[in-house]
Amino acid sequence: MLNGVLSLLILVELQRAGFLTTTDACCRLGKYDGLFICFLPQMACSGASSHVWWDEFHPTDAVNRILAENVWSGEHTKMCYPVNLQEMVKLKQ
Repeated sequence: MLNGVLSLLILVELQRAGFLTTTDACCRLGKYDGLFICFLPQMACSGASSHVWWDEFHPTDAVNRILAENVWSGEHTKMCYPVNLQEMVKLKQ
């Protein structure tokens, strides 16, 4: 599940984060284009990185990248507490 603060950041800073839509998935099936999981590559949109959702359940790689950067460095919000992953690696050395 997306972190609440980070989700809000993506919604509020939609264009800065590079997203064109937060409501329509990339799979293009059903209401909000996310009714089913994409079974074939031909089902997916051509610009997945401009979507928050890949299908009904999964965020796109672009959202996963933001989440991973946040876990690593805490760039957008303190998702990992008391230290982020980067700080934890430094402590281990």
